[in-house]
Amino acid sequence: MNRCVVVTLAMLTLGASSALADGDRADRWFNRLDTNKDGVISHAEVNARHTDRFAKIDANRDGMISLEEYGARGKAHFAKADTDGNGEVTKEEFTAALDQWRDKHKDAE
Repeated sequence: MNRCVVVTLAMLTLGASSALADGDRADRWFNRLDTNKDGVISHAEVNARHTDRFAKIDANRDGMISLEEYGARGKAHFAKADTDGNGEVTKEEFTAALDQWRDKHKDAE
């Protein structure tokens, strides 16, 4: 399968289609997903990524994600973005949080 097609499918699968706009970012995503470094992303590699994400949300490790666990993750992200602690996230706070997330994940390969 053509590498570009594989990258496109993987990005869409993981909700990262915006990464395709930037070739360097797409390469980083591809390299992150291609865990065995064989130049292609297998279904197993995509599933492993989903498994990792699931495990991060499943706080009590019971193999299920409750609405409380799912909501807690969202609340944690919101609290981190709400830097002044007023219960609202301004455009500036949102942009800063997004930039911080991008910086944290840009070199993860």
